[in-house]
Formats: sequence, C-alpha cells, structure tokens
Amino acid sequence: MARQDLGRKSLLLLGSTWFGSALGMLVSILIARTLGPEAVGSIGFSMGVVGLIMAALLPGFAQAHLKRLAEGQDPGRCLGTMLTVQLALDLLLLAALGVAWAVTGFSPWGQLVQVFACMLGAQLATGFADIYLKVFLAREWVVPYAMILLVARATRLVSTVLVLAWAPHITWVAGTFLLEGLTALAGAALVLAARHGIGPRMPTAESFRGYWRFARPFLVTTPIALFQDSVDRVVVGRWAGLTAAGYYHVARALWEALSS
Repeated sequence: MARQDLGRKSLLLLGSTWFGSALGMLVSILIARTLGPEAVGSIGFSMGVVGLIMAALLPGFAQAHLKRLAEGQDPGRCLGTMLTVQLALDLLLLAALGVAWAVTGFSPWGQLVQVFACMLGAQLATGFADIYLKVFLAREWVVPYAMILLVARATRLVSTVLVLAWAPHITWVAGTFLLEGLTALAGAALVLAARHGIGPRMPTAESFRGYWRFARPFLVTTPIALFQDSVDRVVVGRWAGLTAAGYYHVARALWEALSS
C-alpha cells in the first residue's frame, strides 16, 4: 500500500513538473509571437546573468534545509534558520550589486536593466518560496505542493496574456515572473500556517551549525551546477545578440518541457 502511495505521489510530481514546464514554454512562445524574439532574448539573457550571480549566492544551504526537514527536525526552526540565512545572503548580494553599480558608474535605467531587475526579484522571491515548499516535500504533502506551483505558473500565464493584450511591453512581461515567485511564496506560507500551524521560529546557534555542516561539501558543486545551467544564455546573448538569444530561449523552453 505504501509503495502504491509512493507511486501516485511520484506520478503527481512528474505530471506537475511537466505541466509547469509546458506552461513556461507556452508563455515564451506568446511573448515571442507578440513582442518579437529580441524581447524574449532580453529575458533569457537577464535570466542567465541572474543565474550566474545566484551561483555564488547559494552554496548548498538549500540541500541542507531539505535534509534537516527530512530528518524530522522542527519545521518551524528549520524555516527560521533558512530564512535568516537566505535573507543574509540576499542582502549581501544586493550590497555587492550596489557597490558594483557605484564603482562602474553605470547609471542608465534602460529596458534591459529593468528586465534584469525583474528577473533578479523573481529569483529572490522564488528562493524564499522554495524554503517553504521544501517542507511539503519533506513531509510528502505532494498535492498542495503541486497545486501551489501550478497556480503560481498559471498566474504568470494569465498575467502575461493580459499584459500582451492591453500593455504589451517587455518590462511588464518581465514583472509577471516576479508575480509568479511572490504567488508561490504567499501560497506556500499561507497553506503551511493555516492547515498545519507551521511558521518560522527563531533559529539557534545549533541550527546554524547543523546547516553549515551539511552545506559545506556543496560549496563547490552547487555553484558549478548553477553556472552550467545559466552560462549558455549569457554566451548566446552576449556574442550572438538578443534576437538570437530569443530564439535560443524558446528552443530551450521547448527542450525543458520535453526533457521533464
């Protein structure tokens, strides 16, 4: 019976992952058909740059978070510990970006910079959402986990269609990615609090040490994996141009939908 239950949960996770990838591919095609490949290229290029930045920001604490939860540790304490770590890393990242901005004297607030800001915000929001979502995975609450992800992705699809219909501009389209991350974050936090009474608790020195002990071996492997996942978008956009990057982004979205 437990084996059948595991099979159903695995199938549900597989279906939700594939359907989410398919929705992402559909969004990319809609943007490309309405705003052109260059607009999609700016999104893909910005996602790649953000991915390279995040490669230096996430040295294995996400894996440590899932491990501690799966071990049966207090989920509230785990949430508090990981949220504190994530917030500290994000603030460090934003401070470094601010220093780089001031040193380089890069002042124009152009379209590509606006898209990058939206993609960065979306990645940060998704990172916080993942902290809550890992509680669902560790407790094998697969149905709410899948529903939260699909609702967030469907929210981006609907908002993208509305933007393309009434205010077709790439910055507004990029803002829908941020909306997806915030929707997932709000949904996961609300479901955990309302249905399971789980919320963040104050971390302790021991909880920080436990996370660090497990995250330490991933200080090299995790950044390398994130770098490999993002560097192709940056290379295509930098040396082939945003139009070519747009075609590449759509093709990659199709591949991810098929490979999932």
